[in-house]
Amino acid sequence: MKKLIAGAVMLSLFSFSLMAQQNKKAEINIATSAECTMCKKALETALLHQHGVKFAKLDLNTRVVAIKYNGEKITPETIRQVISNAGYDADSIKANPEAFEKLPDCCKNGALHH
Repeated sequence: MKKLIAGAVMLSLFSFSLMAQQNKKAEINIATSAECTMCKKALETALLHQHGVKFAKLDLNTRVVAIKYNGEKITPETIRQVISNAGYDADSIKANPEAFEKLPDCCKNGALHH
C-alpha cells in the first residue's frame, strides 16, 4: 500500500513539473498592424524588454509576430497590451491612440482604423 501511495505521489509531482515546464515555454502568434522595418524594430524591442518574453520576431509579409514567452511571468493578454501600447494593433486589440499618433508616418499606413 505504501508503494502504491508513493507511486501516486511521484506521478502527480512529475505531472505538475511537466505542466510547469510547458507553461514556461509558451508560444503565441499575434496579428499586428506593423508595416515596415521601423515597425519591426520598435515592436520586437518593446516585446523583448518585457519580463518573461524570450523571443519576438515580426514577419513583415504576414504582419504576424511570433513570440516565445514564460507563461508563469507574462500572459497573452499582457503581450497584446504591450503591442497596443507600442502603437500597433494586436489581434482584436486596437492600438493605443496616443502611442499610434507618435509613430512615424510610414508606420501608420497599414492601420486603417485610425
